Amino acid sequence: MFCFLMKTAWWLGSLVIRVQLRRSRVAVQQQAACAALSVAELVLAEFWCWLEEMEHILNRREAEDRQMGRIHSTPVEYAHSSIVRDR
Repeated sequence: MFCFLMKTAWWLGSLVIRVQLRRSRVAVQQQAACAALSVAELVLAEFWCWLEEMEHILNRREAEDRQMGRIHSTPVEYAHSSIVRDR
């Protein structure tokens, strides 16, 4: 009888420990997911700022080229000439 009680107590104790570990794992996983989302938001915000800066630079170059009379027929040709000019 004593052996049965000890085994039952050990099983219940291990069950409680497993439940607590699962809860803490879920909490840790949620914290990690939140941290990853925060990092992703920062990266996307930085990328967005970079895109806006590139758009500003390209608009400025296009305006300069309009003043100089170097306008191309399509935006793709203009972008290509802008890239070639920077090399």
